[in-house]
Amino acid sequence: ADGGLRTFMDNGGNVFVSSLKVDPNYTFTSADSAHVLNPTGRMTSGLTIHFVDPSVTDSVHYLPELELKTSALISRRVSSFSHGVLDFGATSRDLFVLQAPRNSNDNWTGNPAIAQLFQSGETLSGQSVFFSLPFHLCKANNNMIPVMDYILNQIFH
Repeated sequence: ADGGLRTFMDNGGNVFVSSLKVDPNYTFTSADSAHVLNPTGRMTSGLTIHFVDPSVTDSVHYLPELELKTSALISRRVSSFSHGVLDFGATSRDLFVLQAPRNSNDNWTGNPAIAQLFQSGETLSGQSVFFSLPFHLCKANNNMIPVMDYILNQIFH
């Protein structure tokens, strides 16, 4: 599927992928390495997921109306990832980050990236959003439709 997604993107297609598996060999994203955020395999509900404003490039600014919140216990290991070395012309940036840890059960520091926006350096390239949480469990703010509308109509314009 990886090769098919990359070919689709190289021909101008855009793709949104929600997967717990982060493979550094994927070619439709620039994820270089993954770090498990919840080694116990449990992530409680109520976590805020900040939407990073893609129009601000010199600092980190969140769009509060597009923040997601986990609505259920996530009983799988969830990963954050770092950006790899990019080919000439490619761009990659964090699109969603987790809130800072709330207590000792949250085993991460800072605001780890859990979604990445990537565009290869190909002339007609589309973009990909790779989301490493189960997206369907991020509905506690009742705003998944506006979030997807923003991604489809503003990010993937």
